[in-house]
Formats: sequence, C-alpha cells, structure tokens
Amino acid sequence: MQIRVLGPLDVVGEDGTNVSIGGPIPTRLIALLVAAGDDGLAVDDLVQELWTGTEWPADPVASIRTYVARLRAAMGPDTIHTGAGRYQLDADVAVDAKRFEELVERARRASGSPTVAALWHPSIELWRGQAYGEHSDLDTIRIEANRLEELRAEASEAWFDARLAAGEGRELVADVETAVEQFPLREGFRVQQMTVLARAGRQAEALRAYQEFRGDLT
Repeated sequence: MQIRVLGPLDVVGEDGTNVSIGGPIPTRLIALLVAAGDDGLAVDDLVQELWTGTEWPADPVASIRTYVARLRAAMGPDTIHTGAGRYQLDADVAVDAKRFEELVERARRASGSPTVAALWHPSIELWRGQAYGEHSDLDTIRIEANRLEELRAEASEAWFDARLAAGEGRELVADVETAVEQFPLREGFRVQQMTVLARAGRQAEALRAYQEFRGDLT
C-alpha cells in the first residue's frame, strides 16, 4: 500500500488499485497525518483543521475516533497510532513524498556522473500535480507542500541541466516552458528556457523570453 500526496491525495493498494478511504474528511485526515510526519498531531489540532471552513460535528473527538477506525479497517490496523492525545501515521507506511526525497538524495550524490539525468528522471515522474492537491491550503500541510514544491523545482532544474549537458535542446523545450509557467520567477528555468530555444533555432523567441524575464523582475 502507498499513500500518494505528490498530486491529488489517494491510497493505492499492492495490486495497483485505489483503496477507498471514504469522503473528504478522512482524506483530509490522512493528508494531515502524512504532512505532520513522525511527530503526529494532537487531537485538538486535528479538530481545528479537519473542519476548517465547515460546520463542526456535535462531538468532533468521537468523530475522529470513528474516522480513524474506518481508515484502519481500509488500510490496516497498524497504519495509524494513537497515544498521549495524538494521532500518528506509522513510519513504515509507504508515501510517494518519502520516495521522492530518497531519489533526489541519490541523484545529488551522483552529481557530475554522465548518467545523472537518468537518476533525476524517476523523481520527477512521481509527480501528478500540486503537492497534497486541494488540501495544500491547510495550515499543517501548507509548509510541507511548499517545501516539496521547492524541492520539485530544484530536481527539475537539475534534471534539465543534466540533459543540457548531454547535448539536448529541442527535446527539452516543452518541459522547460511548463516549468517556467509553474515557477515564473525562478531564474534557473528562465536561463534554461533561453538556452533550449536557442538550440532549437528559435533565437527570436529566446530573446523575447529574456525580455519577458527582465520585465517580470522590475
């Protein structure tokens, strides 16, 4: 089983099919526990964030216990731990964000290797959209989602650099321009955009990209 948060949150079973974990509240509960990491979250904090912007149930603490019981039934009895007024996701649960960081670290260690581009690629392939999807606005999740998005940008930039060093150009145009749209003020992507456009023989567009970037900075 794997929890995926590098895009809309979902849970995937060992057979590759989605595991049904219920409606928006249990999905939000899983998202919060993943973002909280090893520290977990106190019950009071869960109550505040689970029902942000919605009407609270008559007994929110009892509701959380019910949702946790349902999640354990769907995902395994040892998936969520309880103790000292806190809930915590088991450290051994597979999470795509953890895998992403492992792959990034492996690629960093291989910096300068002629095969480093192939190491960066699988880390980028894990992404399916914005980190934590619709739940990225919750306080506990926002910081973690932003951290992952920044690491995603660094990984993408390093991947493009490795491919440029291998002589690619035209093949990178679409990927780099998508990155520029997502991170318009990131200088590295802008430089890469100008480079790939020039290599593709699109010098006028490369110059225009440079002028647009200067305009964005003023």
